[in-house]
Amino acid sequence: MIIIERQTVISKHNLFLLWLTLSLSICHLVEAKNKKPDWVVNYGQATEFPADRYLTGFGSAAGIDQQSQQVAQDNARADLSRQVVVKISNSISNQQQETETDLVQQFSSVTHSTSSLQVMGLKSEVYLDDHRKHPTAYALTYIRRTDLVRLYQREKERVQKEIGQLIRLAESNLEQKELALQYYFQTLPLFEKLTESRTVLLSVGASSLLDRQEQDDVLPSKNEIWDRIRQLALFEIKHLEDVAGAIQFQFNQQFQAPKAGLMVIPFYYQDTKLCSQFARYLKQTLESKLSQSVPPTGQFQARSVSFSRDLAAASGADYIITGSYWEETERLRVLAQCRELKSGTVVASTSVEFASDLLPAAMQLKPENFQSAMAQQMAFAQQIIDSDQFQLEVWTDRGQDALLYGQGELMKIYLRSNRPCYVRLIYILADGQKTLLLDNLPINAESVNRSLSVNELKDLDFECAAPFGAEMLVAVGRTDQFDPLKTVEKDGYYFLPVSQPEEVAYLSRDVRGFKRRQRDDASIQQTESKLMITTVPFSF
Repeated sequence: MIIIERQTVISKHNLFLLWLTLSLSICHLVEAKNKKPDWVVNYGQATEFPADRYLTGFGSAAGIDQQSQQVAQDNARADLSRQVVVKISNSISNQQQETETDLVQQFSSVTHSTSSLQVMGLKSEVYLDDHRKHPTAYALTYIRRTDLVRLYQREKERVQKEIGQLIRLAESNLEQKELALQYYFQTLPLFEKLTESRTVLLSVGASSLLDRQEQDDVLPSKNEIWDRIRQLALFEIKHLEDVAGAIQFQFNQQFQAPKAGLMVIPFYYQDTKLCSQFARYLKQTLESKLSQSVPPTGQFQARSVSFSRDLAAASGADYIITGSYWEETERLRVLAQCRELKSGTVVASTSVEFASDLLPAAMQLKPENFQSAMAQQMAFAQQIIDSDQFQLEVWTDRGQDALLYGQGELMKIYLRSNRPCYVRLIYILADGQKTLLLDNLPINAESVNRSLSVNELKDLDFECAAPFGAEMLVAVGRTDQFDPLKTVEKDGYYFLPVSQPEEVAYLSRDVRGFKRRQRDDASIQQTESKLMITTVPFSF
């Protein structure tokens, strides 16, 4: 009543001022409500979560629906896992000569499967930008370093205790070989969990790569368990085709997955991402042994940065099988893992050893140009271009890891960036020739966080043909245009007249030469992504 009366005596001028004040207040509230968090503006850097106290991961996805929010969170978790794996990879590289080979092998299974590493205890925040033209979901995952250490110390102790119990059960039933084998086999996925726990602890400085005393005091090593299994098992590797059968047998001892699809990713040579004729043979024979194997779809489109997982999911698989093979004195060791797609949990781990002379003389374990390919990798590794904020992803229709193509098969290449930029693509052929596929491809605001097909952009198909071997695709993103490169056109390709690996690294990054204008270099951001691709003939 009083309020109504007071409203009646307000002048038109005062009424206008009141309306204006209220309007401005409402606008301010809307702005405050919709104000972007600093971690969105700064692409994952947040004052609330300083790097000395927190591990963080940043992700984004086009759209604001439930699926986009989930993809953004998946990308954020994968980004955090990637940072963990990078630190471990550097530790292994720095201590390669001092570290036991078997330990390098164990960590390799983790470090080359970044998206499969599911860090526990992560919390997340999501921000939805409902921009009319470019709606985007952003996600930040985080965990306090002290909380992570405490969590994984407990997890490591829990797993060690469970492994110890299974070993004691096996040792008490040695007269019943099948039962003892069953208990020993059940320890193997747990050893993988133990390695993952040690990986995470190592990444935050809570453990040492060379410090194995704590494990050795509690448990036998994984290799010792394998020795005990081989003493009990009757399975012999007399022929090369027996290798796939042995892997299948060991899988069956550890888990049962009725009506579940299994996807086999090509195995790679040691701790590289390079495959070979042997890798192709092993993949094909293992698929023939697994009645529920699922081939990859030819229409694969990555939803998140977890490329292998998305590839398997798109093909209808429930589990994914990855592995590597290692040369030892007159012998070969094949390591394989089977992970549940949904949880990322290792459900089976296998190790198969056999004499090297079982391989046909013409069957290669590594590409013919292996040494030159590794030299090219080393040239790029010396000056790593990586940005926590600026991310450019490149993948093929077969994912991102252990890429293997046979003669006549077609390859599709995709790109995705989390911010507007220009992209340069350089492809290094097996014979050493360097070609410029794309240069200064603009990714505008409308294309941010969306997959772009290089095949469609160039109206080209990429067919696997001789010469065969290890090849490399280098994608560099830049927030400013690249300077032009000198090329020689031949048969529709633009070849770079360079020969040394270091020259390609410099040219791809535009860090030396070809600078024709003044720039504020501090304002220019770059990022880089590489794919190792192995091409092989059909026949051996």
